[in-house]
Amino acid sequence: MTTFRVITSYSRLTDAKLGFQSQLVYDSLNANPAFVWEEGVMANFQLEITAYLSLLETVTNGNPNDVLKKNIAKKTLASDMRLLAQEVNIQAANDVVKLQSSGFTLAKNPVKVGPLPKPTNFEVTSGLNTGELFFTVDANTKCKMYQFFYTGMPATGDNGQMHQVSATTHRKNITGFTPGTQYKCLCAYQGSEDTLVYSEPFYIYAQ
Repeated sequence: MTTFRVITSYSRLTDAKLGFQSQLVYDSLNANPAFVWEEGVMANFQLEITAYLSLLETVTNGNPNDVLKKNIAKKTLASDMRLLAQEVNIQAANDVVKLQSSGFTLAKNPVKVGPLPKPTNFEVTSGLNTGELFFTVDANTKCKMYQFFYTGMPATGDNGQMHQVSATTHRKNITGFTPGTQYKCLCAYQGSEDTLVYSEPFYIYAQ
């Protein structure tokens, strides 16, 4: 099931954007029948917004002390925005319509990436030392793990029987090969799904 929620962190917004967002939230939540607040919560929130917006005007031609006051007010307002957003997520209970009515920014659900395509430019070369092979393949930005496979010849047709080595980079030096033995090598990009699409096989004699 898809989970819907609003963003709870607003501390990194610019001064002006925080002022706009906070006022939008107040206008959207005040007297909104979808949410229930303890007495004084909304009134106090509006007072904080008004004070913050006033300080924003002051710092235009103000002194360092005015900037300090503005920064303190911004931190307080952003903190209360976080608390309100957390409560909105609780009360909305995954109701996207209620969440959208809050004035908060709806968080984007991560898009699940399906099986990644067949790897490109896969090749295997002799390593620097005896019994080493160096696996390389084009990098893929959606790849979480690079899966490298190998087996001595003659190989069976079952890729699942091959030795498998996982790596977080698109280059991997692997040891333990028998010199003079021919190996069949494969690789695959591992994404958010378990399904693997294998590269074309690469054959090499270990040195």
